[in-house]
Amino acid sequence: MGGFSSRAEAQRALQNKLARILPSGRPATMTLGEWVEEYLDAHQGERVTVAKLQWLLGKATAELGGVRLVELSPEQVCAWRLTVPEGHRFEATQALRQVLNRAVAWKLIDENPAKRGVPNPGRRCREQRPFDSWAQIRSVAERLGPLFGPMVVFAAATGLRPSELFALEQGDVDRAAGVVQIRRAYANGRVKQTKTRLSRRAVPLQAIALETLDQLRPRESSPLLFPNARGGHLDFRNFNRRHWKPVQKTVGIEPLRDLCDLRHTYATFALRAGVPVFALSRFMGTSIAMIDLHYGHLAVDSYQHAISLLDALALERAVDAGWTSAVALDGLSPRADEMAGAGRTVVHVAVDGDAAGLIAIADASRETAVEAVAALKELGVRPVMLTGDNRQTAERIAAELGIDEVLAEVLPADKATKVGELQAQGRKVAMVGDGVNDAPALAQSDVGIAIGAGTDVAIETADVVLMRSDPLDVATAMTIGRGTLRKMRQNLGWAIGYNSLALPIAAGIFEPWGLTLRPEIAAISMPGSSVLVAVNALALNGST
Repeated sequence: MGGFSSRAEAQRALQNKLARILPSGRPATMTLGEWVEEYLDAHQGERVTVAKLQWLLGKATAELGGVRLVELSPEQVCAWRLTVPEGHRFEATQALRQVLNRAVAWKLIDENPAKRGVPNPGRRCREQRPFDSWAQIRSVAERLGPLFGPMVVFAAATGLRPSELFALEQGDVDRAAGVVQIRRAYANGRVKQTKTRLSRRAVPLQAIALETLDQLRPRESSPLLFPNARGGHLDFRNFNRRHWKPVQKTVGIEPLRDLCDLRHTYATFALRAGVPVFALSRFMGTSIAMIDLHYGHLAVDSYQHAISLLDALALERAVDAGWTSAVALDGLSPRADEMAGAGRTVVHVAVDGDAAGLIAIADASRETAVEAVAALKELGVRPVMLTGDNRQTAERIAAELGIDEVLAEVLPADKATKVGELQAQGRKVAMVGDGVNDAPALAQSDVGIAIGAGTDVAIETADVVLMRSDPLDVATAMTIGRGTLRKMRQNLGWAIGYNSLALPIAAGIFEPWGLTLRPEIAAISMPGSSVLVAVNALALNGST
């Protein structure tokens, strides 16, 4: 059927194609400009977002608006893209791709001509310009006076976006917990939800931020933390034009910083102080990738900070990473080493700076694991433990389970290689796994067995999926598999033997010797053969 799974599917594909090429078909006559207009009318989003999308798409419709959708080619898109200013080229191309993706989804065109063979590298990020020091920030704040000065220092001490800063209310500050809650944003004249889900967060208040809050004049008439002179929300453009940039010129800041550069300053200072990137991303309400992309190269001093910590560790000095002070172990080290040597993770407990004891944490095997290993050995299977855990822990658990061969400290990418090495020794390998890291090894093995509670990737890769997370089911599955093969061979042998004998008799070959088979007996014999095969197969239930 020409590659189609059914006649109905082939007919639908033909109708779609005819609708595009026939003069009477709507897709055949629709132009890019008409499709963009229809897309924008149905597009749901913020008013500002839709307006920006319309502006970006206008660059495409100005050149290609009269081209019919079905005739739009990647060559035309490439030529148009080069006419767009470099500063808007990436976003304009992405907008066109977005609109044409909808056309593909609605089957107006077969593929997206703005993607096939059309490169669209991201534009270079604008260089961030953080302030050089707190002294520089305070000089600007003093010039702004008591109305706006504290807000500037608070912004640099918390890393809030300007829209989040302008929307803060007095009730968002939790002095008892030492945090400020970010719940909303103010932009384009209205209060709205925060930018992303990550943007709803609690930002810790450092001492500078708390000092700034103490300097604020109480405004009983306004719930806002940083209101304008009339008690309402600050307008970003108005504040930037009338206060922010003129004050910088007066102080002598060069080059002039944007209000957003206070946020960049917070990120830079935090990285220089050694704040973990993960924690910083939570405080700033953005992803780790964005932190690394925008701010990582700015924290020059963080390299020296990291080197000093590593050097101190190498020299076995007390390392102060800003979390806890050094604690003397007071003779607990030998016992800790003994526990670690037994394959346990050791946690040191201190009370008021004094060592109080040790907690040994060990991985526990499942209740039926020992029975499962014993059952596999009875079946003639040689169990092998393949794990990324340290060797001491792996060998301890292997000894408890009765596993003789251990491959420990194996990286996720090397698990498939280890399976290949076992296969190179002439072994048939069945791999049992449940995680994303196990998927390559499951594919490499002769039989991949996934746990039903595992990840989707592992389940899709495996040949066999166990419905329960019980290791004993592995032995049960092998028993059923071997029994099934045995019954298949028995039934095949029975069928061949039965028919090899009965067919010549039924054909009359042995009639000269008086051996015949009457028709009614032959009619009964054929179903009888099927009954015997079925009964033999049902006997598998008793054997497993």
